[in-house]
Amino acid sequence: MTWYLNFTTNFNQYENNIQGLKKTVKQKPFFLAHFLKTPKVKYTLAIFALLLGLDLAFPVKVPDNYSTVVLDDEGRILSAYLNNEDKWRLKTNVEEVSPFFLKAIIEKEDKYFYYHPGVNPVAIFRALASNIQKKKRVSGCILLYR
Repeated sequence: MTWYLNFTTNFNQYENNIQGLKKTVKQKPFFLAHFLKTPKVKYTLAIFALLLGLDLAFPVKVPDNYSTVVLDDEGRILSAYLNNEDKWRLKTNVEEVSPFFLKAIIEKEDKYFYYHPGVNPVAIFRALASNIQKKKRVSGCILLYR
């Protein structure tokens, strides 16, 4: 008889503990909803939306001031001329360029090309610091399209 009473008491305590845990879980707010209400997240999302809107409204124009190229019937180059800025700017596809040449350009210009989202913030701040220190433009950034 005592054992039965003891077991029921322990079972009731266990059930009360479960009910208490359920109540505490229900009272906690949903993490994502709470996270989105913080001011830092709101400002970050607003800035991101503003920059995305500006990017869509004013897209970056790739220069199309290419050199004139004369081709034969089979597509081979017969002659090429400088563009109006006296520069060689030949339009080509990535598939036509040697992978070794592409790797050499990336290693020379931006060795962290594959590790940032298109703009290297470290390079920007380094160029900004050197320009401020020298009080003139001595360094800049290069933009490599993916």
